[in-house]
Amino acid sequence: MKTRTIILIAAVIVTLGVAFVFTTNLKPSEGQAGIAKLSAEKNLNVFTRDGNKVNLSKLKGKIVLVHFWATWCPPCVDELPELDKFWNRYRNNPGVALYSVSVDDTWEAIDTFKKQHPFELPLYRDPQSKTANKFGTTKFPETYIADREGKVLYHLSQPIDWDTPEVFQNIDSLLK
Repeated sequence: MKTRTIILIAAVIVTLGVAFVFTTNLKPSEGQAGIAKLSAEKNLNVFTRDGNKVNLSKLKGKIVLVHFWATWCPPCVDELPELDKFWNRYRNNPGVALYSVSVDDTWEAIDTFKKQHPFELPLYRDPQSKTANKFGTTKFPETYIADREGKVLYHLSQPIDWDTPEVFQNIDSLLK
Protein backbone atom coordinates (compact mmCIF):
# COMPACT_ATOMS: atom_id res chain seq x y z
CA MET A 1 0.00 0.00 0.00
CA LYS A 2 2.83 2.38 0.85
CA THR A 3 4.55 1.78 -2.49
CA ARG A 4 1.33 2.49 -4.40
CA THR A 5 0.86 5.76 -2.56
CA ILE A 6 4.40 6.87 -3.35
CA ILE A 7 4.01 5.93 -7.02
CA LEU A 8 0.66 7.74 -7.19
CA ILE A 9 2.10 10.90 -5.61
CA ALA A 10 5.10 10.79 -7.96
CA ALA A 11 2.80 10.36 -10.98
CA VAL A 12 0.68 13.32 -9.90
CA ILE A 13 3.76 15.50 -9.43
CA VAL A 14 5.15 14.54 -12.85
CA THR A 15 1.76 15.13 -14.49
CA LEU A 16 1.42 18.56 -12.88
CA GLY A 17 4.96 19.47 -13.95
CA VAL A 18 4.33 18.46 -17.55
CA ALA A 19 0.98 20.27 -17.57
CA PHE A 20 2.64 23.44 -16.26
CA VAL A 21 5.35 23.38 -18.91
CA PHE A 22 2.92 22.79 -21.77
CA THR A 23 0.42 25.44 -20.65
CA THR A 24 2.82 28.25 -19.87
CA ASN A 25 1.72 31.55 -21.37
CA LEU A 26 4.06 33.83 -23.21
CA LYS A 27 6.15 35.70 -20.68
CA PRO A 28 8.31 38.76 -21.30
CA SER A 29 12.00 38.12 -21.76
CA GLU A 30 13.84 38.69 -18.51
CA GLY A 31 17.30 39.14 -19.91
CA GLN A 32 17.73 35.41 -20.52
CA ALA A 33 18.16 35.83 -24.24
CA GLY A 34 21.66 36.48 -25.45
CA ILE A 35 20.30 38.94 -28.00
CA ALA A 36 18.14 41.87 -26.93
CA LYS A 37 17.73 43.07 -30.51
CA LEU A 38 18.10 41.01 -33.67
CA SER A 39 20.26 43.67 -35.33
CA ALA A 40 22.73 43.61 -32.39
CA GLU A 41 24.44 40.60 -33.95
CA LYS A 42 25.49 40.97 -37.57
CA ASN A 43 25.43 37.31 -38.67
CA LEU A 44 22.40 35.39 -37.50
CA ASN A 45 22.38 33.08 -40.47
CA VAL A 46 20.01 30.18 -41.05
CA PHE A 47 19.68 28.27 -44.29
CA THR A 48 16.85 27.26 -46.57
CA ARG A 49 16.66 23.80 -48.11
CA ASP A 50 18.29 25.05 -51.31
CA GLY A 51 21.22 26.50 -49.34
CA ASN A 52 20.21 30.15 -49.44
CA LYS A 53 21.26 32.13 -46.42
CA VAL A 54 18.74 34.15 -44.41
CA ASN A 55 20.26 36.65 -42.00
CA LEU A 56 17.81 37.02 -39.11
CA SER A 57 19.57 40.19 -37.95
CA LYS A 58 18.16 42.00 -41.00
CA LEU A 59 14.51 41.28 -40.19
CA LYS A 60 12.32 44.29 -39.50
CA GLY A 61 8.75 45.34 -40.10
CA LYS A 62 7.12 42.11 -38.89
CA ILE A 63 6.54 40.26 -35.67
CA VAL A 64 9.27 37.61 -35.93
CA LEU A 65 9.22 34.24 -34.21
CA VAL A 66 12.48 32.29 -34.26
CA HIS A 67 11.87 28.76 -33.03
CA PHE A 68 14.90 26.49 -32.48
CA TRP A 69 14.17 22.76 -32.34
CA ALA A 70 15.56 19.33 -33.21
CA THR A 71 14.10 16.04 -34.41
CA TRP A 72 15.87 14.15 -31.59
CA CYS A 73 14.31 16.37 -28.89
CA PRO A 74 11.17 14.80 -27.29
CA PRO A 75 9.72 18.13 -26.04
CA CYS A 76 10.22 19.57 -29.54
CA VAL A 77 8.35 16.64 -31.08
CA ASP A 78 5.50 17.13 -28.61
CA GLU A 79 5.31 20.88 -29.29
CA LEU A 80 5.39 20.84 -33.11
CA PRO A 81 1.69 19.97 -33.70
CA GLU A 82 0.62 22.95 -31.57
CA LEU A 83 3.11 25.26 -33.27
CA ASP A 84 1.77 24.02 -36.61
CA LYS A 85 -1.80 24.94 -35.53
CA PHE A 86 -0.53 28.35 -34.46
CA TRP A 87 1.16 28.86 -37.81
CA ASN A 88 -1.98 27.79 -39.70
CA ARG A 89 -3.75 30.69 -38.00
CA TYR A 90 -1.06 33.30 -38.85
CA ARG A 91 0.59 32.01 -42.04
CA ASN A 92 -1.36 34.39 -44.28
CA ASN A 93 -0.84 37.41 -42.04
CA PRO A 94 1.82 39.62 -43.64
CA GLY A 95 2.69 41.07 -40.23
CA VAL A 96 3.99 37.75 -38.82
CA ALA A 97 7.04 35.72 -39.84
CA LEU A 98 7.99 32.33 -38.39
CA TYR A 99 11.46 30.83 -38.72
CA SER A 100 11.28 27.22 -37.58
CA VAL A 101 14.99 26.46 -37.30
CA SER A 102 16.18 22.89 -36.92
CA VAL A 103 19.63 22.28 -35.47
CA ASP A 104 19.76 18.80 -37.00
CA ASP A 105 22.89 17.87 -38.93
CA THR A 106 21.17 17.18 -42.24
CA TRP A 107 18.04 17.87 -44.24
CA GLU A 108 17.65 14.09 -44.59
CA ALA A 109 17.09 13.78 -40.82
CA ILE A 110 14.45 16.51 -41.00
CA ASP A 111 12.76 14.90 -44.03
CA THR A 112 12.62 11.50 -42.34
CA PHE A 113 11.15 13.09 -39.23
CA LYS A 114 8.60 15.07 -41.25
CA LYS A 115 7.33 11.91 -42.95
CA GLN A 116 6.54 10.47 -39.52
CA HIS A 117 5.26 13.75 -38.05
CA PRO A 118 3.72 15.85 -40.85
CA PHE A 119 3.61 19.63 -40.38
CA GLU A 120 3.67 22.72 -42.58
CA LEU A 121 6.06 25.07 -40.80
CA PRO A 122 8.54 27.16 -42.78
CA LEU A 123 11.77 25.22 -42.29
CA TYR A 124 15.32 26.46 -41.93
CA ARG A 125 18.49 24.80 -40.69
CA ASP A 126 21.19 26.05 -38.36
CA PRO A 127 24.29 23.91 -38.97
CA GLN A 128 26.29 23.31 -35.79
CA SER A 129 23.79 25.51 -33.87
CA LYS A 130 25.92 28.57 -34.56
CA THR A 131 23.00 30.99 -34.67
CA ALA A 132 21.16 29.28 -31.80
CA ASN A 133 24.29 29.76 -29.69
CA LYS A 134 24.42 33.46 -30.58
CA PHE A 135 20.83 33.80 -29.38
CA GLY A 136 21.86 32.22 -26.09
CA THR A 137 19.91 29.03 -26.64
CA THR A 138 20.90 26.40 -24.11
CA LYS A 139 18.24 23.74 -24.70
CA PHE A 140 15.53 22.90 -27.17
CA PRO A 141 12.91 23.95 -27.98
CA GLU A 142 13.51 27.65 -27.49
CA THR A 143 11.59 30.46 -29.15
CA TYR A 144 12.33 34.15 -29.44
CA ILE A 145 9.64 36.66 -30.41
CA ALA A 146 10.73 40.06 -31.69
CA ASP A 147 8.67 43.14 -32.43
CA ARG A 148 8.65 45.03 -35.74
CA GLU A 149 11.88 46.82 -34.80
CA GLY A 150 13.68 43.56 -34.03
CA LYS A 151 13.60 43.93 -30.24
CA VAL A 152 13.33 40.51 -28.57
CA LEU A 153 10.24 40.77 -26.39
CA TYR A 154 9.81 37.13 -25.42
CA HIS A 155 12.19 34.27 -24.79
CA LEU A 156 10.45 30.94 -24.30
CA SER A 157 12.92 28.42 -22.97
CA GLN A 158 10.50 25.50 -22.86
CA PRO A 159 7.73 24.07 -25.00
CA ILE A 160 4.38 25.82 -24.74
CA ASP A 161 0.85 25.17 -25.92
CA TRP A 162 0.75 27.42 -28.98
CA ASP A 163 -2.92 26.77 -29.70
CA THR A 164 -4.40 28.77 -26.80
CA PRO A 165 -6.38 32.01 -26.57
CA GLU A 166 -3.65 33.54 -24.39
CA VAL A 167 -0.99 33.02 -27.03
CA PHE A 168 -3.27 34.38 -29.76
CA GLN A 169 -4.08 37.44 -27.62
CA ASN A 170 -0.39 38.14 -27.05
CA ILE A 171 0.46 37.88 -30.75
CA ASP A 172 -2.63 39.85 -31.79
CA SER A 173 -1.71 42.64 -29.35
CA LEU A 174 1.77 42.84 -30.93
CA LEU A 175 0.17 43.16 -34.36
CA LYS A 176 -1.90 46.22 -33.36
